[in-house]
Amino acid sequence: MYHYANSSWNRFRTLFARNGIPCYLLDEYRTSSVCPHCHGRVRKNIRRRLSPRPWQARKGRMEFVHGLVGCPNPECINQDWTPFEIPGRRPLRLRMKVHNRDVLSTKNFVSIVRSVVFGDGRRPDAFSRNR
Repeated sequence: MYHYANSSWNRFRTLFARNGIPCYLLDEYRTSSVCPHCHGRVRKNIRRRLSPRPWQARKGRMEFVHGLVGCPNPECINQDWTPFEIPGRRPLRLRMKVHNRDVLSTKNFVSIVRSVVFGDGRRPDAFSRNR
């Protein structure tokens, strides 16, 4: 249960309600750790890079790219898989579908809303706490 006393979120909900705009509160549980295509768990820490901090980069310190996650499911890989490439850099040779974590969460939000509003009225099992 969420409690937003005296927050700007309450004011937005009131504004939307007055104008007949539906507003939904979403629990973010598992939205950034489930693949939107196969609903399997994604892997984190799939790519390392040189630290963006100059004093750490001079020491050769590597760190994980936390914004990238990958789905190792073969069905997702074979779907419309293209390697994640950055021009001028060595291509990422991972045999998995690579997702940006923020985009992944947004796709999963849409999936949850579609299921609740236009589907069977309940949250998909992949995003449920009682699975």
